[in-house]
Amino acid sequence: MAFAYRASVQEATRFTPYFLMYGREARIPADLAYGPPPDEPRSPDPVEFVDKQRTTLHQAFQLVRQNLGRAARRRKQQYDMRTREPTYLPNSSVWVLVPRR
Repeated sequence: MAFAYRASVQEATRFTPYFLMYGREARIPADLAYGPPPDEPRSPDPVEFVDKQRTTLHQAFQLVRQNLGRAARRRKQQYDMRTREPTYLPNSSVWVLVPRR
């Protein structure tokens, strides 16, 4: 269950949690049987790998921040559609917040 959750694209971030943690998509059992996808290099140079990983994760985190901002605005808009401004009749009792100084 946990692997399925971590390997599925999340609606708010539009990335998988596995990708955001490791900088690559999760390998499934079929990858062991048939080999890695063709676009992945077999054994990259360690320095190049670190540079590529840093760049990939930096770009992904920027996109995640933008996507989370959009998702928050969308959730706020949906919440605000269901809320109504309270109406009070004259002489009705209400609670008043008086903050302590």
